[in-house]
Amino acid sequence: MARPKRRRKMSNPPNVRGFRPFGASNVGGNPVELLYEEFEALRLADYEKLSQVEAAEIMEVSRPTFTRIYDRALKKIAQALNETRSFIIEGGNIYFDDQWYRCNYCHSVYKSSKGRQKHCAVCSSADIEHINSTVEDSLEAKKQCICDECGRIINAENGTPCREIKCPDCGGILRKEYV
Repeated sequence: MARPKRRRKMSNPPNVRGFRPFGASNVGGNPVELLYEEFEALRLADYEKLSQVEAAEIMEVSRPTFTRIYDRALKKIAQALNETRSFIIEGGNIYFDDQWYRCNYCHSVYKSSKGRQKHCAVCSSADIEHINSTVEDSLEAKKQCICDECGRIINAENGTPCREIKCPDCGGILRKEYV
C-alpha cells in the first residue's frame, strides 16, 4: 500500500478560479482541472523565477515531487490550450498558513488575521467564501467516478481526474461526483 501524500504548502490562493478560451468557435468539452499545488508550482517556478530546489522548500516537498507536480501542471495547460478547453483551479492536497477569503461579489482575494470574517474587506459584501474551509471540505469529501452510460461507480484516487479513466464495464468516460 502506498503511503499517503503529504499536504503541500501554499503561500496564497490564486486570484482567479480558472480561464476559458477566447476567440475560438468551438470550445472543447469538460474543463481541465488544475490542482492548487500545480498552480503554486507554476507560480513559484515561472512567475517568481525560483529554482526547483527553492520552490520545493517553500512548498515543503522534495525536489523530485516538485518536478512531478510542475510537469503535470505544464501538461494540463498545454492540453487546455491545444484542445481549446477552459481550465479550473480547484482541489488538491494543500494547506495555507493564513486564513484566506474570496468575495463572490467583487471577486477580491484577501487574508485576515482577525478570525472568521463575515464581510468582504474590500466591498463589505456578506457573500464571501472562506477558501481554507473550501480546501478542507474538498479533502474530506469522498470523490467517486460515475459512468453516465452504464451507471458504474468507482472510488477515485486523488490526483487522477475521472475523465481520464475509462469505465471497466462499457468503456465510457467517467465524471466526478463528491459524496
